[in-house]
Amino acid sequence: MKRLLILGGTGDATKLAREASTLPDLEVIYSLAGRTSKPNLPDCMIRISGFGGVEGLLSYLRETEIDLVVDATHPFAAIMADHAGKACNENNIPRLKYCRPAWAQDVVSWISVTDYKTAA
Repeated sequence: MKRLLILGGTGDATKLAREASTLPDLEVIYSLAGRTSKPNLPDCMIRISGFGGVEGLLSYLRETEIDLVVDATHPFAAIMADHAGKACNENNIPRLKYCRPAWAQDVVSWISVTDYKTAA
């Protein structure tokens, strides 16, 4: 049985974990940083906490014998994405980075501002 670690925290990641959990011969572990008080969790193994940088993630991948990683973290989670890339490369573990498409202004209405004060 293969072990898949999904680095989550987005609705897309939750949907992916739910779907992946239905596949035969695949154990899914869904990981969250723990910043949301009541996260919407998929029905699979859940891990909530940080890893402790690249070294911590390296150790986790080895100890839990992860075969595959999907990085479906928030687009602003650049540090986690960087750590995942480095740890997977170091352990020679295949990693897929899920990049959701940018919002299209003609589909989602928003107003652009230059700073937080203007937004407020």
